[in-house]
Amino acid sequence: QKLDESTNMQRAQNLKAQMLNLQLFVAVRKFKTQDGVTSILLDHLNWVIELEEKGIVFAAGPILDEDQKPTVGGMLIIRAENLSEARRSVFEDPFAKADLIDIEVFEWRLAEGSMKIDVSLSKTSLSIS
Repeated sequence: QKLDESTNMQRAQNLKAQMLNLQLFVAVRKFKTQDGVTSILLDHLNWVIELEEKGIVFAAGPILDEDQKPTVGGMLIIRAENLSEARRSVFEDPFAKADLIDIEVFEWRLAEGSMKIDVSLSKTSLSIS
């Protein structure tokens, strides 16, 4: 049994060593209230687009409720040097400045998946390489 666990752990380590292991940061944002969201939405969207244009945003979008409405909050995956820098960036969100959302920020390692296109979601553009 011990040998099997050791062998499995070694095999897992070998697989992990081949993975991308890209350091990113995930911000999960949950609305405290819907009051005021509409009046700040444009500022929020422009803020995300600005971060995207600077190369900070990896991916972003709303989290939908059971009725497919964006009333829960959102998720933002960003590039940053460290967790402190990620938090500083995320808390510049106009929703955060208006105290409309709770935010949790985590370091995340992108390890598995595949991608073969370059997509700018806010501009709905893509390039294939």
